[in-house]
Amino acid sequence: MSIKRVNANSMLFEPGTLNGIPMIGTGALLEHETVPAGYYCYDVCTPDEYPEVKNATVLRDLSDHADGCIILAEPLDFQGKEELSMENLIVYEDRFMVGLDEFIRQSEEQESSLDQEQNTYLAQSM
Repeated sequence: MSIKRVNANSMLFEPGTLNGIPMIGTGALLEHETVPAGYYCYDVCTPDEYPEVKNATVLRDLSDHADGCIILAEPLDFQGKEELSMENLIVYEDRFMVGLDEFIRQSEEQESSLDQEQNTYLAQSM
């Protein structure tokens, strides 16, 4: 049975972090190929849908057993494993949901700001 996936550009996402990396998440299954290059889409599996799963996990590969997805601006380090615990997930419940384009804009602004800070530091240390 084929699972229906949706275009990532048609969704709103909950913002947060996983292992300190900014991310957005949804309870929908996404078409991974609709996420732009340089961003990383992973399926997630939660105990709500799959009681055999003790903790929410991120899956390294596409899965028919997933019940949501997350998108990050950096790849996750699975350390050779098939899945990664989401125990360090923080969802910003006090923030508005965002679209993929807004997440990308925010990520690029944050990266630009970090680059400027680093350049200022380097110039001052010379």
